[in-house]
Amino acid sequence: MTNIKMDSDKIRFLAAIKAAELKGDEKVLDLGCGRCALKRFLPKSINYTGIDFPAIGKHYGLDFKNKEIIYANLEKGIPSKIKNRKFDVIFLLEVLEHIEHFKSLLIECKEILNKNGRIVITTPSNMRFITGEDKGHIHCFRKTNLKNLAIVCGLKIRKIQGAYIRIPFFEIYIPSRNKVYTEHFICIMGKE
Repeated sequence: MTNIKMDSDKIRFLAAIKAAELKGDEKVLDLGCGRCALKRFLPKSINYTGIDFPAIGKHYGLDFKNKEIIYANLEKGIPSKIKNRKFDVIFLLEVLEHIEHFKSLLIECKEILNKNGRIVITTPSNMRFITGEDKGHIHCFRKTNLKNLAIVCGLKIRKIQGAYIRIPFFEIYIPSRNKVYTEHFICIMGKE
């Protein structure tokens, strides 16, 4: 079961990286970084910073002294220690649907984004929200929601696509009408 999850994550990360159109030595911020799995797929020349909740670090038994990871409550926004930095790409990979104040967080992302920077968002479709697949999802986004969110936050949609499909193969033997498949969206936003 773990290998299936890792393969699914790998597909999502590679699709998000491709959509971000990374160029060489850019500065990348990974919000909701978890165990920093995205970093393994980034070019070595990337300047990486990850942020996640302290409880996530504790859950995974991560090193709180790692200088590439900042542990902070994303519900309170971007930590003050990096508000004066600028980033070329900000990844929010399957994190926005977990954040109560997602608009405020996205507006703060805009403030620390370089002029030609990109915000890359992946989010599961409303199927996972409706069926209650993940109890941590407090919001659900569709393409129209993401377009409206960009307008409200003063951002411009550069690209939006249904990028990949996750099929939980392990459920072939335990059929479930609730979890047949879920399409995930990739949305690229930038400053207007």
